[in-house]
Amino acid sequence: GPQRHRAETAKQRHSKGGECPAARRRRLLRAWRAVTAFAFLVLPTRAGKNPALFATTVLSLVGGQSLPKGVTKVLHPLVTCGAITSIAAIALGRLEGMDREKALQDYFRNQGLGNLGPGDLFFGLLNASCCALGVRMFNSRRTLEANLPTLVGATAFSSMLSLFGTTWVAGRAGLPEKVSLMLSQRSVMSSLGIGGAQLLGASPALTVASILVTGVYGASVGKDLLAKFGAPPSAPLVRGLAMGATAHSIGTAALMEGEPEATAISSVALCLAGIIHTFVCAVPSVQNVLKGLASQA
Repeated sequence: GPQRHRAETAKQRHSKGGECPAARRRRLLRAWRAVTAFAFLVLPTRAGKNPALFATTVLSLVGGQSLPKGVTKVLHPLVTCGAITSIAAIALGRLEGMDREKALQDYFRNQGLGNLGPGDLFFGLLNASCCALGVRMFNSRRTLEANLPTLVGATAFSSMLSLFGTTWVAGRAGLPEKVSLMLSQRSVMSSLGIGGAQLLGASPALTVASILVTGVYGASVGKDLLAKFGAPPSAPLVRGLAMGATAHSIGTAALMEGEPEATAISSVALCLAGIIHTFVCAVPSVQNVLKGLASQA
C-alpha cells in the first residue's frame, strides 16, 4: 500500500546516504550560527543591525526546532524564536538610542523597499510559501475532491463550534465581554480574526495574541493528541481537518514535516473554516447573538 511504499522509499534514501531530518537540522543550525556570528561582526558598518536581527530570527527558530521533543511540546519553536528575537531587537535598539517599543516597531517598518526591516524581509517570503503550499494542495487534489463534502461539513461544524461555543463558555465563566468576543476569533488566521474582532468591537491586538496561543498549543500537542485518540499519521484526512480547522496556519505548519497529504488537507480546512467563520460573523444578527452570549452572567 501507500504507507509501505513511503517506508521503502525512505529506507532506500537513507541507504543511499540521505540525511535524516535531525542530522539535516543540526547541519542547518551550525550554518546559521556562523552566519549570525558574521552578521554581528558587521554591526558597526552601514549594514547596521538588520542582518544581525534577520540571522538571529532564523537561528532561534532552527535552534528551537532542534530542542528535544519533550521540550518543544511545552516550549514551541515559535515561542523560542519570538522571545529571543524580541530580546535581540530591544538590545540592539538600545545601542541606537531606541526605547523598547520603538525597537520592536523597527523590526517591521512597512515603509517600502527602500527601508526594509528584518520582519519585512520575512513577510516578503510569504508569497513563495503560499505558492509552495498550493503545490502540495494540487498534488493532493484527488483526495481533496473525493472528500469535499466531508471537508465542508467538518470545517463548518468546527468554525461554528469555535465561534459560538467559545463565546458561550467565556461568557458563562464570567470573563469580560470584550475578552469573550476576542476569544471567539481564536481559531482563524490573524488576518481574518482581526476583521472579526473589529466587527465585534474587540481588541485586534489581543485577538492576534489569542490566535497565536491557540495555534502554538495546537501545533505542540495536536499531533500526539490525535494519535492517542485513534488518528495516527496513516489517517491524513482526520489529522488535516482537525489541525487546519482548529490550529489554523500554525497547526498546518506542524504537519509539513513528514505528513504532506495531511498538510494539503489542513491547508484547505483552515481556508474553508476561515471563510465560513468570517461570512457568519459579518451578519449583524449574529454579532448581536455573540454579544449576548459574551455578556451573560
